[in-house]
Amino acid sequence: MNAAASHAKGRKLLFFVLSLLLCAAVIAPAGFMLLETENARFAARQRSTVLGRIGVVKANLESALNSRLAFLSSLTAYVSSRPDFTAEEFTTLAQIIVEARPGIVSVELAEHDVINHVFPLAGNERVLGLRLTDLPGEQLAALRESLSRHNAVVAGPVHLVQGGLGIIGRSPVFTASKTPGGSRDYWGQATLIIDAERLFEEAGLLAPTHISLAILGKDGQGEQGGSVFGDLGPLGRDPVWLDVALPSGSWRLYGAPAGGFGPSPRARLIVCLTAGIWLLAGLGLWGLFLWPLRLKEAVDAATGALKAARDNLEQQVSARTAELHGVPLFLEGIHDAHFLHSGQAGKNNFRRIQGRYELGGGEHSQLFAGYNSGVC
Repeated sequence: MNAAASHAKGRKLLFFVLSLLLCAAVIAPAGFMLLETENARFAARQRSTVLGRIGVVKANLESALNSRLAFLSSLTAYVSSRPDFTAEEFTTLAQIIVEARPGIVSVELAEHDVINHVFPLAGNERVLGLRLTDLPGEQLAALRESLSRHNAVVAGPVHLVQGGLGIIGRSPVFTASKTPGGSRDYWGQATLIIDAERLFEEAGLLAPTHISLAILGKDGQGEQGGSVFGDLGPLGRDPVWLDVALPSGSWRLYGAPAGGFGPSPRARLIVCLTAGIWLLAGLGLWGLFLWPLRLKEAVDAATGALKAARDNLEQQVSARTAELHGVPLFLEGIHDAHFLHSGQAGKNNFRRIQGRYELGGGEHSQLFAGYNSGVC
């Protein structure tokens, strides 16, 4: 009996494990697909939000930078057309430039690559007489690039000689040809230094937000350049990016949610729901597996009860049959005692027969008792 119970328990446990595995084979892939779909939807929404944000920053940054570099173009054109300008004329023009657009730290002109004009002079005295070829390596590289391209370049941000962090716009100046189609002579460099922090603030890079931003492309080298603003590390893998156009080259603006892109907030709910459905389905399937086993146990129990009842009935029938087999002898004894004898001998004969049947007890004893009271 113990072996049978242990076997039944083992089968139930086996059915339970099989039920969970079968349900997992169906529900787990569906749950995984639902989770991936939700995460993809959430990631697309995040990327769209970040793209909208960095799109605004890009537009603001290009506007803030180009509106200041436009004065560099004007200054270059002025010097190119009037290389014999006076110091007073330079001061007037430079003052107009600085006052017109806040954030311009200084305006410089370097004839033959030696700085001989600077505005404002206060705070910038250290740069007067500085040869551009003696500048630190990163600024010297920007100078050479402007000469090679005959176009304005943006360098930095760099630590300035006069102190602070700035974005430098440099443009080579060539004097206008005196004859149509004639060659132009190299005059020097026109330089505009922009306050980097003011530029970033105006573009919206310093505003508190849930989106982290960073810019690569120092000296206009795009994604291959060094850091211009922020740190790319916290942005995680695969941040959203846009290129910020410069007069020569570009910056690459990156953006990502603070802490990087992550799973959907609903991911945990989907996992819990999937696990719950899996468990309920497993229990339901387990119940279906156990139904034939329980039905067999019920049939076996009913069969056992029926067999026990049958055995009991057979015992009762056997006992009744044994009693019925003694009835003819009883009747014969009654007949002999009553009809064949009389008087004292008949009574003695009756008592002898009565004693024979009373030894068996039961109904025969009751019949003799009744007969004694009624006849004898």
